[in-house]
Amino acid sequence: MFRVLKKSATLLIVFIMIFSISQGKMDWVPNKAFALGTIYYVDPAGNDVNSGTSTGSAWKTLTKVNSVTFVAGDSILFKSGGTWNGQLYPKGSGTSSNKITIDKYGSGNSPIINGSGADAGIKLYNQQYWTIKNLQVKNTSSTYTMKSGILVMGNSYGGVINGITITNCDVNSVDGVNDRTATPNFYHNAGIMFLAIDTAANTRFNGITVDNNYIHDLRVMGIHLMSVDKIDDGTPGNNLYKDNPVKWNTNVVISNNVILKTGQDGIIVGFSDAPLINSNTSLYAGFNGDPVKSSNLAGIWGYSSRNLVFQYNEAAYTQFILGDGEGWDCDWGIWGNCTYQYNYSHDNEGGTLLNWGPGSNLTNVVFRYNVAQNDVNSRIITMNGKLLAYNNTLYNNQASQAQIIDKNDPGDTTAGAQFYNNIFMSNTGSGTFPSDAIYDYNAFIGFSSYPTDTHKVITSTAIFVNPGKGGDYRSGVGGYKITSGAAVKNAGKTIANNGGKDYYGNTLYQGSPDIGAHEFVESHLFSNEVSSTQGQNNWYYKEYTGSSYNNLVYDFGQSRWEGTYAYNLIGPSVNLHPDTYDTLLIWKSTVTRKITVSGRLKKADTSGGDGVRAIILKNNIQIWPNPSSGWYQLAYNDAVGVDPIIDIDVAPNDEIKFLLNKNSNISSDSTYWNPLITY
Repeated sequence: MFRVLKKSATLLIVFIMIFSISQGKMDWVPNKAFALGTIYYVDPAGNDVNSGTSTGSAWKTLTKVNSVTFVAGDSILFKSGGTWNGQLYPKGSGTSSNKITIDKYGSGNSPIINGSGADAGIKLYNQQYWTIKNLQVKNTSSTYTMKSGILVMGNSYGGVINGITITNCDVNSVDGVNDRTATPNFYHNAGIMFLAIDTAANTRFNGITVDNNYIHDLRVMGIHLMSVDKIDDGTPGNNLYKDNPVKWNTNVVISNNVILKTGQDGIIVGFSDAPLINSNTSLYAGFNGDPVKSSNLAGIWGYSSRNLVFQYNEAAYTQFILGDGEGWDCDWGIWGNCTYQYNYSHDNEGGTLLNWGPGSNLTNVVFRYNVAQNDVNSRIITMNGKLLAYNNTLYNNQASQAQIIDKNDPGDTTAGAQFYNNIFMSNTGSGTFPSDAIYDYNAFIGFSSYPTDTHKVITSTAIFVNPGKGGDYRSGVGGYKITSGAAVKNAGKTIANNGGKDYYGNTLYQGSPDIGAHEFVESHLFSNEVSSTQGQNNWYYKEYTGSSYNNLVYDFGQSRWEGTYAYNLIGPSVNLHPDTYDTLLIWKSTVTRKITVSGRLKKADTSGGDGVRAIILKNNIQIWPNPSSGWYQLAYNDAVGVDPIIDIDVAPNDEIKFLLNKNSNISSDSTYWNPLITY
């Protein structure tokens, strides 16, 4: 269609034409589209005869939006709280410097686009440089045909489709296909689906960003990137794209997404060169699947790609449907390395990791500095020896376990697979290890038998701070830090090219390498060590009268420390409350060395009052804030607060004191203070 140019733009074009003619040449091309950066508004109460260029003259329907060819810099804004049924399929492409954006305007709930049974709720087809954000996307239907929430498709485009960003969207209720035996099968639809189709395998994507989306309660998988030379019922890699890296997607980042209760896998990345899959959460993959036909799924995995990196992700409660059910999977067609690092898995029905990808193009599956808790059946399954697993913590307190390291099929082999510096822990005594893999410097805790390992650590002494307490969204994983006296401390093997840090972000190494996902750094976080006993974990609970320090008394009925006045309190949620006397914490040193003092200070009760005052002392010398500035003033409504960081030398019996003062009155003075001492 032809766009109506604003008067000023039309005059500009006429001027350019006249100027060019006066110079003896005519450079203007009539078919060239000029990017005006127009904002278009869509409102259920609007009218399609409107211009769409203001909130008072908004368009009404998806039909109108779909009839327009947008240009670089344009924005299409849907009114918050509105609902549109049918497919959103706008036309046109942006540029690298001026994308086309689909977004919302106004306050309230995100606008809803419900595809109502179309092949996608939102669709882009052979288009590039688009950003889709801040929308809720559904695709409900009573018939379970092939459909996605957001579908980005390149079909015989014959080149590179660039610059697609999908962010801050809520994708749910997509009633597509979750049947492996269907034609085409479940791989061809997803909550967010990127699909390249090209009989010559010349269509691919570059610059894919899928970030911070909430994808949940749908029949299909969460996110999938796939390339095929035709749509059929076969495996989505038995085509011209397979083993052909120059045809694969580039600059792919899948990050910060939460995928909850899908009908198939959580995230699958295929046909991509050096993709980064970072800080995603997949819970209950396969939960809405068919108990037979949705078979062999996994949480977050990749196939037919080169040098994949999966890091800081969580996969949990992945369903076991006739096979697989692991949190992680490096599958067929991998070139180079497939790296899983700094990830957390728990309660997956099929285990932790599947290494299913044979082939001469695979260098290694690198599995390092990950934490696994109660992943059932086999923890790690490998069908080949190209596995380098080191410094992982694998914990299980379930009633029974199968093999800890296992093969997938009778013809597979674990010969050559390498396991170094791992902690294998069981509370049941069961679990076996294949003898043809290579083991060295591993810790085996709670097992009645274990493989040949020249430098193994066998101990019955507790080594973790608080194991078995890991929850969803990476909560409680700090319990897998090792204690200062753990037998695995300084007992590991030096690994070259190790990534430079452990699961918790500590620099490698702190002396000799430790075994497990934690490289020990002495730390004392008050919330992890708060107790009902004075001096336990080197913490003391006091009040300051202005001239002396008095012990608080622990009230077991209220689960809190109490002082002379009613509100001299320290509660279990590391909330301090001052009264006439100051309330304070004291950490007493047992070492001679430099320490770092930090920890968030913020108001817990922001309903009123006049705020509080805080200082930190070493013994009786103020170290924060600067002594010349006196007390730190924390406003009554400051729910963000401050994180002071002080490096200071201490000796045994030196005291770091955290004092909280009521300011002028005690109204609403409850304050969160969670000191952290590291060295």
